[in-house]
Amino acid sequence: MAETAQPVSEACQILAATASALPEQTRHELARLLSHSVAMPTAQELREMRLGLLVEMVKDGTLPRTKDYDELRNARRKAGADWPGSTGLILHYGTWAATSRAAVDLAFHETTNRARARTPHMWPIVPYTRKEIVEALELASEKVGQPIGQWEYVELRRVERQLAWRNGSPDPRYPELGVIRKHFGGWDAAISQIVGP
Repeated sequence: MAETAQPVSEACQILAATASALPEQTRHELARLLSHSVAMPTAQELREMRLGLLVEMVKDGTLPRTKDYDELRNARRKAGADWPGSTGLILHYGTWAATSRAAVDLAFHETTNRARARTPHMWPIVPYTRKEIVEALELASEKVGQPIGQWEYVELRRVERQLAWRNGSPDPRYPELGVIRKHFGGWDAAISQIVGP
C-alpha cells in the first residue's frame, strides 16, 4: 500500500519559508520547542506523574505509611525529582487507602475499566482476638497518619490483602467490619480503644 503525503497546512508553509531566514541559534531553539509535545498528557501519563514514587514503594509488597512516603519524597527532591506530597495525593484521590489502591493497580497493571471481582478467601479464616483488632486499627491509623475512618479502613484492608496475595505474603490480619462490630459493638467503640476517651 503506497503512503500518501498529508497536506501541509498554510501555517506550516509560512513557517518553513521564514525559518530559513532566521539565525542558526533561533532555528535550533525553534526545532527544540517544536519537538516537545504540546498536547495534554494522557490519563496514564498523569497517573504515573502523580503516583510513580508510590508505585515504586508498593512493588516490594508493603503499603508505606504517609510519613515513609514523605521522607522518601524529600530525599528524592534533594536529588532533583519532584513528586507530590502525601497530602496532595490524599486531596486528589480522597484517602490514603484510595491513593494506595491506585498505586497498587498501576504497579500490577490492573488499570482496565472493568468491575472488580470479589476476592475469594485467599487464606484460611482464623478468628480474631480483641487485642489483634486493636493492633490492626493502630497499624492502619499509623499508615494513614491519623485515626482511620471506617470506610478508609475498608479500602486500606482491601488493598493490603490484595498486595499480600499478589506477593505470596501471609494474611496481613485486618479484620472485616463485621468482626470488629462483633467484638466491640461498633466502629466508634473499637476506634476509641486507640484514640482514647
